[in-house]
Amino acid sequence: MDKINRYIATLNIDIETYQWNEQFLNQFAKPDAKLKSVSIPCIRKFVDDEIEDLTADELNEICYEGSEITFVVEESEFHKGFSKTFINEVGFTVRQMFDNVVDFEIKARPLSNWFGGIDCHHIYFDGFNKIDGTDNHYTIYWGS
Repeated sequence: MDKINRYIATLNIDIETYQWNEQFLNQFAKPDAKLKSVSIPCIRKFVDDEIEDLTADELNEICYEGSEITFVVEESEFHKGFSKTFINEVGFTVRQMFDNVVDFEIKARPLSNWFGGIDCHHIYFDGFNKIDGTDNHYTIYWGS
């Protein structure tokens, strides 16, 4: 996973209604808000302390050679817990991996509870972390 962790992406989350939280000077989803869509429109990388867009060839490079990967959100006070497995016999390209992330987040985000609503605050891709004791299970780290 080291190869995939060098990329930069922002998760775009479209929620039907937001509320302003004065304490944190941030927007949060209202408790009854519904998720409309999730996307990652752009994948970038660091090169010599600069951020660059990926070329079509770079998006098509295999970044995960395993044929199966499972993303997991552990159950906590902030999430009901969720996992989903993706299979591709020849491994996953950069674009396919981030498409998997979007597919996962479309289902996982509505199960979150961040200040009473869907977590639309943690959207900056901070990488994958392998879950100890598993062959192919990873958590996705999101920063704010």
